[in-house]
Amino acid sequence: MMIDLPRPRKRWLRRLLWSALVAFVLLNALAFSQAWSMTHYIASGARTKSLEKLTFGEKCRMLLLGPTVTRPQNKLNPADYRLDTRTVYLESSGGHRVEAWRTVVPGAPAVLMFPGYACSKDTLLRAAQEFSRKGFEVWMVDFRGCGGSSGNTTSIGWHEADDVAAVFAAAHTENPARKLLLYGQSLGAAAVLRAAGSKGVLPDAIIVEAPFDSLLQTIGNRFSTLGVPRFPFSHLLVFWGGVQQGFNGFDHSPAQFALQIRVPTLVMMGENDTRVGLQAGKLIASNLADYGAFHIFKGRRHAFLLQDATEEWNQTVTAFLKDKAGL
Repeated sequence: MMIDLPRPRKRWLRRLLWSALVAFVLLNALAFSQAWSMTHYIASGARTKSLEKLTFGEKCRMLLLGPTVTRPQNKLNPADYRLDTRTVYLESSGGHRVEAWRTVVPGAPAVLMFPGYACSKDTLLRAAQEFSRKGFEVWMVDFRGCGGSSGNTTSIGWHEADDVAAVFAAAHTENPARKLLLYGQSLGAAAVLRAAGSKGVLPDAIIVEAPFDSLLQTIGNRFSTLGVPRFPFSHLLVFWGGVQQGFNGFDHSPAQFALQIRVPTLVMMGENDTRVGLQAGKLIASNLADYGAFHIFKGRRHAFLLQDATEEWNQTVTAFLKDKAGL
């Protein structure tokens, strides 16, 4: 039997439903805008400051309009770090051309290096110098959308794993007997773990700095820093970001990729890393089981650990290469 609601109650229910619909549409529009801004680089403009440095008003503006992320460009030169490099270009998925700086050291093991979010390969020069001193041939890579590579978007490490695979294939094909080390920072670390865990890339060893455990978790950390509830904002942003970039954002989990990795892997984290959280590194290292080594840099923040703790970084990396990786 149908229940005939009183007219005032019907109006109240109708308004409630319309309000819920408007709120749903507005939240999705904001999430779509945030995802677009985070994954699409612009040609020029003032880049949004780090979240920790934003004022309350700037945080509100960013939540409404999204961050401004300019396309990363290489501003530093390998020669400034006494690195003699040549520029090489490689073909990756989606018709992208990837640019790399490469030192040529015949007979030496090679380290293939990948930068973080919104960073070009010149941010790797300091670490490349240290690896070069350790006797490695060095490949510093611009992901798609960055520096000398094609495109202007990022998938936060998902499609970038194809760039890792393309560079690895080129280095391995050139000299199948040469030992290869993968090195990645932040987003680059996530791309390395996906390449090794789900795309058949099999290096001799891996070193990652500040990897996130899942895209959903790291986006949630972002909203927590802004003082905004994780749910539903992080879920909506991950959904729309995946839609825009052509993959399921909820499947982007370096911690899960780590379960399939069977080569020595060093995970390095800053103790005060609020971007991805110390627990992310612990989970990845745990999922690596006996293949994983984990090192915490006391008092340090997100990525660029070499610059903040040079001696400790060198000691940690050297010990891993010698004792775990045999390199």
